[in-house]
Amino acid sequence: MTRTMYDSTNVADDPAAADMVAYYIDGAFATTEATVRARFPHAVLVSISAVGTDAGICGDCEPGCLTVTEAVEWVKLRRLANADPSIYVNETYGWAPAKAAFKAAGVAEPHWWVADYDGVAVIPPGAVAKQYENPTLDHGHFDLSVAADYWPGVDDNMANIAQNDWDALIWRVDAILNDRDAVANGPTKGEKNALKARLVALEAQIAGSGGLTADQATELATAATGVTAIQASLKAGLKAT
Repeated sequence: MTRTMYDSTNVADDPAAADMVAYYIDGAFATTEATVRARFPHAVLVSISAVGTDAGICGDCEPGCLTVTEAVEWVKLRRLANADPSIYVNETYGWAPAKAAFKAAGVAEPHWWVADYDGVAVIPPGAVAKQYENPTLDHGHFDLSVAADYWPGVDDNMANIAQNDWDALIWRVDAILNDRDAVANGPTKGEKNALKARLVALEAQIAGSGGLTADQATELATAATGVTAIQASLKAGLKAT
């Protein structure tokens, strides 16, 4: 399954019913999270840095924004802040050089949001999102992207989790439970630590959830038990690596 994401240089031009919205936090088209959240109270938000501010979840690597070298440095900076960053880059001419820059620098690749205005809403292997239509194609003042149902860093963001409804919270639990299978098959210590950090953040959200129905409380308690069990397994595994 996938999701549709909107982005524009003016968030007021994105459809009010959008469930997922990307926006700039710096640069010429910067706006605030509060402004975006006011228009899209229940949407998943993707914050973009165009100039390398130590903020945001996605760096914009294209002419006029971050160079590939700056993108590498921005990713390193954001990881120091415990973020799980992504980089936006053109699929056809920018992705390969960006990948090469990370490899040359000895830095693990970020998650990739790629752009190719071919009208095909299919995420290419190795990416988590694809921008497939610009205003010329969508006939509005916004771009359209297709995004994976789970986007690391974006869907782990506590601001997004707190704004989403009960079903979205349970979906995040399910996503993490599914992740353990991948992590269990030859994980690195870094992969284990990343999943552990996601579990800690989710446990905090679980602990802070209130006003639930009896059925929701039961479901959440069951999910919390599963999360705690995975954490115990990860802790044991970390001692062995």
